[in-house]
Amino acid sequence: MARRLVQDRGDFVRTRPYPVCELIKLEAQGYNLGVANSEFNQIAPLEAMLDIANYCLQIDNLKDDGVTETATCKRLQESRRTVRPESYRGT
Repeated sequence: MARRLVQDRGDFVRTRPYPVCELIKLEAQGYNLGVANSEFNQIAPLEAMLDIANYCLQIDNLKDDGVTETATCKRLQESRRTVRPESYRGT
């Protein structure tokens, strides 16, 4: 079962990463093994990373605005929308 979950083609909404990791750890313990590390074999969406952070760090309701880079990008985009074209004419 763990192998099937690991090979799920990156559907992070349907198969959350942290339960898969926990299942693999339990399977490894059954063989007296440990998990040294893990990796993504593709680019991980921000939603998946936030989901992992919420679970592992037990942060309640961490949203993408709580990530500095994302919040900064959103604010920059909003500020560009509010600048009027007349201000660029130099008059």
